[in-house]
Amino acid sequence: GLMFPPVDPRDVGYAAAAIANECVFGGADHHGKCYEISGPEMLSVADMARIFAQALDRPVTHTPVSVDEYTATLPPALAQLIHFMHDAGESAIPFSPHGVGDLTGVEAMRLEDWVREHKGRFKREG
Repeated sequence: GLMFPPVDPRDVGYAAAAIANECVFGGADHHGKCYEISGPEMLSVADMARIFAQALDRPVTHTPVSVDEYTATLPPALAQLIHFMHDAGESAIPFSPHGVGDLTGVEAMRLEDWVREHKGRFKREG
């Protein structure tokens, strides 16, 4: 199945701040450059469900659906993007496991660590 490199939004911000800081106060030349910012690991949706289940100590399951079933109710442009990503596989998703670390000096947060940090936000209702 399709793999994703989930990234903590804070890591995106840290990378952007590092670039902006160097642009203002000197350092590396970032003009015209494009950076691939991603999480440190490629994960399937099933991997993500397993990570959430382990971190939250409760069942979290993933039910696979076909690409056609998933895109049936999406706007055409989004459906086209999902089909492209499915057909292209991992090459459709930018993956730079050390991109955040190269820019900030601190490696990007793994999904497992992010879920553990935010465990309280996933409390069951009732």
